[in-house]
Amino acid sequence: SDVCSSDLPYEYFLAEGCTDYGFETWVLMANPNGQQATVRITYFTADGPRNREPVVVPANSRLTVNANGDIWQQDAGVRVGSDLPVYVERAMYWNDRVEGHDSIGTDSGATEWYLAEGCTDYGFETWVEILNPGTVDAAAALTYMTSRGPVAGPTVVVPAWSRRTVEVKRDIPADDVSVRVNSDRPVVVERSMYWDGRRGGHGSIGVKSPSQDWYMAEGATHSGFETYVLVTNPGGQQANVSLELMTTAAAGAGPLRADLLVPAGSRRTVRLNDIAPGVDVSTRVHSDVPVVAERSMFWPDRKSVV
Repeated sequence: SDVCSSDLPYEYFLAEGCTDYGFETWVLMANPNGQQATVRITYFTADGPRNREPVVVPANSRLTVNANGDIWQQDAGVRVGSDLPVYVERAMYWNDRVEGHDSIGTDSGATEWYLAEGCTDYGFETWVEILNPGTVDAAAALTYMTSRGPVAGPTVVVPAWSRRTVEVKRDIPADDVSVRVNSDRPVVVERSMYWDGRRGGHGSIGVKSPSQDWYMAEGATHSGFETYVLVTNPGGQQANVSLELMTTAAAGAGPLRADLLVPAGSRRTVRLNDIAPGVDVSTRVHSDVPVVAERSMFWPDRKSVV
């Protein structure tokens, strides 16, 4: 049935999702209200939308839906419509649930998206998922911001109510890479990364605009953890960026600081272990021009969190 015929006033979107290649995809909905919420899930596949029958999320409760039970062996983004405000998240697992990643949803599309993290070297795979929740086809142009500067990527036509996936390695074979997506229609964009033969992976929704300030509460450089801060400069002039590290060892000594220059259209990576070893660490990123920053963590058994 027509996804636009729904009378559910609230909606949330998840660009990533897959029920093929050994992946499980779960849609998680939390209802913080004092009354039950009626929700309806629509899967945006390469062949268009697939609607699930409405379900009820009890008051102050959580409901989990297994996408593999609704669609099989497909890439699919997700729309959740609801009659009350709810929280929506997606979890994905593979390799018999040894590996997994997840992301929050968004309540709106946008014509610009930014993804700071990405790599196509050292055995990494990077994928960009673009979901079109609208009724008109969208043309989404990708720009790659690499360690060597900007590289024009493809323009992807995403049909109405559909999802398309871009393998970054086809365009950028071996580099650190951030991605900017400019679309003529509002879309939703996420990024997934895998490595070591998909023995590890992480993913995240993009952000809709750069900023001069970014804050990352998580971070650790002890117990085998490695923490990286990824900064991309999508603008037309050099960015002067400072990282202020707030650590468990900083009492009385003040925060640690690192400065870097990020050329226009480029991406830089900072390994926090080289600056503040052996501590828990939070990071404030400040720039004199708007940038996009993200954090990745790895640990010895080749798992990660982003």
